[in-house]
Amino acid sequence: MQLLVPRSLDQALRQLAANADARPVAGGTDLFVRWPHRYAHLDGPLIDLTHIPELRYLHLSGDQLSIGATATYWDLLSDLEICDQFSMLALAARQVGAIQVQARGTWAGNVVNASPAADGVMALIACDAAVEVRSIAGCWEYPLSAFYTGYRSTRLRPGQLVTALKVPRIERSHISFHKVGGRRGQTISKVGLAVCRSQGEW
Repeated sequence: MQLLVPRSLDQALRQLAANADARPVAGGTDLFVRWPHRYAHLDGPLIDLTHIPELRYLHLSGDQLSIGATATYWDLLSDLEICDQFSMLALAARQVGAIQVQARGTWAGNVVNASPAADGVMALIACDAAVEVRSIAGCWEYPLSAFYTGYRSTRLRPGQLVTALKVPRIERSHISFHKVGGRRGQTISKVGLAVCRSQGEW
């Protein structure tokens, strides 16, 4: 296994462009659960994004929350203002595994992994999140609800990297997040529901 460790976003994008089979990795929580039998077929290198400071951020502006590609669930839970403004995301983050997983797992990784059991994804979709995608050729943005093309399949193409998630700052009059699993805590979702209601809807 080859591991590449870029120190900047530009370097990471160049490495992705030069290695069509490369797989970006940040928290690694899904990668290591399936290691090694599910990934024995990997031919390309892993690209470790954790040493790129410009990708780990949470930025709250007047109209949206931007979540950098390597921002973790715990990063969000540690910001009381964001938890207050985006309580749906806070509810989802608290139910993603144990604290150790929350501290390593990333929102963007949850999106790219494209699991139908992803707690963070359904909360982000309910909040009308968008996905920012970059390559050396440019930058694109997709609604998260249109990012998936099938089971564990997304719009991402070789050389492209999810660099941020963008969640509009909308006042919600009602939110509801429910997760059903095999046990009460630290479980994988069997069925999940995330609903947001904005002022004036319904």
